[in-house]
Amino acid sequence: MSKSSNALSRATNEGEAIRQLTLLVRDIEATGGLIKLPNGAHAPAADPDWPDLGDRIFQVYQFLEDAGHREPLSIHEADSSLFE
Repeated sequence: MSKSSNALSRATNEGEAIRQLTLLVRDIEATGGLIKLPNGAHAPAADPDWPDLGDRIFQVYQFLEDAGHREPLSIHEADSSLFE
């Protein structure tokens, strides 16, 4: 495979990766976004018991923003009733 073919393949793969990450953030937004927990972690609003996923989504959101791909993502402070 030539250098130009490799570069095109990488660019195509990178573009597809950005597209898939964007779709992931859009899916989380469509289900209510994220909530910020009292300990600073994030969780999906649709499943506040899954902070590992929420933190990863927040990292993806920040990565996309740093790469110039701004996607809306609602981030709400956690309602204290979640922890009663």
